[in-house]
Amino acid sequence: MTTSTDMPLRITAAEGQALGDVDPADVRKALDESGAIALTGFGATLADFVTLGNAICDNWHDYRGGGFRFGSLDRRTVDTEASILTATGSTQTFPIPLHGEMYYFKDRPGVLWFYCEIPPSGGGGETTVADGKALLDGLPPDVLTYLRANDLMYLRRLEAADWRQAYMTDDVNVIARICEANDTVLTYDAETDVVETTFVTPAIIRDPDGSERLISSLLPVWFGEQIAEAGTAAEILGETSNRTPPLVVRTATGDRIPAEIVHAIYGTGILQETKVDWQPGDILAVNNLTTLHGRAESTDPDRLIYVRMGNLR
Repeated sequence: MTTSTDMPLRITAAEGQALGDVDPADVRKALDESGAIALTGFGATLADFVTLGNAICDNWHDYRGGGFRFGSLDRRTVDTEASILTATGSTQTFPIPLHGEMYYFKDRPGVLWFYCEIPPSGGGGETTVADGKALLDGLPPDVLTYLRANDLMYLRRLEAADWRQAYMTDDVNVIARICEANDTVLTYDAETDVVETTFVTPAIIRDPDGSERLISSLLPVWFGEQIAEAGTAAEILGETSNRTPPLVVRTATGDRIPAEIVHAIYGTGILQETKVDWQPGDILAVNNLTTLHGRAESTDPDRLIYVRMGNLR
């Protein structure tokens, strides 16, 4: 097998090699040091994917409370393994900008595992990755100053069917326990059966060693609200109507994030990101504490990438 040292680190199978020939310790090291690792050419099965992930991670996440477990964006469980989910969206054609997974919660998965079942035909549909420190270092000074001065506030408003879908429960007390564990303020109106939550977090993440990086859910949440307000959400997401976004982002004082700030982050990310092509059986693991990920646009509605979310053992 051959190994490249770019981001992501790539391990490519030589003829006759199987995924079992890859040392899980090497994958773990790459997640710590490189932030992402792509395993290509091994022809891995879904069972191989599960075995490798289980050797490195545990505490698998079922995406309960996920911000995009909503309408046609919802993930579905794959096979008999409850932790294997489809990627966001009933079709996987629309692009998703760089982000950290579930950064509208305090408790976030540590590692994201992606597995290719059906690659997109006709090009596009790559998964994108970028280092959070490099993204932060690439920002214009005025954007950096703004982000240091303004925490992000994620606001959710879910009506009856929507909060039951998002939190996978009929019991508001379950949501209350999830919110308490995630430093999230919950409001429930029994008369209207509406759940509202508020979570505040810095836009710039500080590591235990004092280093900083930019990882958040800002971009997909902000752009999601824009397409809803423009009246194009239903067309893009394959729904029958434009609904109010289930999740929006503001500053801690309730102000909207200026478009010029968001576009500066987005543009810097485009310059920093690497696109990962897909072939059947390919695997990509991403350190969700250091590395952002996204998705390039595709014209193939049959693109099928599975995801698993866990924590390093």
